[in-house]
Amino acid sequence: MRQRTPARRASAADIVDGPLPAANARSLALAAPPVPGVKLSRISGEDIMSFTESINQGFSSEFPGEQKRNSVKKLLVSAIESFAAKGYHGTTTRDIAKSAEMSPAALYVHFASKRDLLYKLTVVMATAMLEDLRRAQAREADPLRQLHALVSSYARCNARMHTAVHVATFEFDVLSPEQRASIVTLRHQVNEVFVSCLLSGRAAGQFTFENVQLIRLTIMSLCISVATWFSASGPMSPEQLGDHYGDLILRMVVPGEQTPDSGVLPTLVRSSRPGRA
Repeated sequence: MRQRTPARRASAADIVDGPLPAANARSLALAAPPVPGVKLSRISGEDIMSFTESINQGFSSEFPGEQKRNSVKKLLVSAIESFAAKGYHGTTTRDIAKSAEMSPAALYVHFASKRDLLYKLTVVMATAMLEDLRRAQAREADPLRQLHALVSSYARCNARMHTAVHVATFEFDVLSPEQRASIVTLRHQVNEVFVSCLLSGRAAGQFTFENVQLIRLTIMSLCISVATWFSASGPMSPEQLGDHYGDLILRMVVPGEQTPDSGVLPTLVRSSRPGRA
């Protein structure tokens, strides 16, 4: 079995005040690799299925037809579980098909290869995250409320899909150069959503920071790292965790005169959340 390559930590090149080059696409890969011999519970693979309606929209456009979508979902869930437990190279297409209770040939009806399955899984997940962020962006015009909504969304997504995020992050190098490039494009779009909000807030005098890419990397790293430790059986739901991270990030970027102690920040945040006074 091929040795797993440890995730590369962020370097100075990753935090310059400018776009991230494709070579640094894994700069946000903070999750720990799977522990050999430790098999994740079967339900862990279900986290991709719990992720909002956008994941279903992704299936609808990519895999038309209800029966086909059902088969694809079973294969994707099985692949997530297998890749998380054994790694990409330790998993065979037969393993995936067997776990999905399908014949090995059935996988090739929907996917050209095991690599294609991993790629489609990553695309659907990354697109769903981007769409969720864009909805949060459109919902809030005020940079303060918008940043809270963006951080809440991103942390929540990484919690809901923690196993899938783990797999997509650590098997990224398996993808072809063309596949990696398309994923990098999606990731850059996610970056720009955060950068746009941060710059707007700084221009309005609501945020204080020096390097927008550094603070963006810090925010996204915190959210992505949720996938390394989140458990559905833990004390916080993805929604509660998202709220907590949103509050935490605002405390990082809001100037001193608007600190939580003044009562201004909590009031603004609470009033921006649906269903809260």
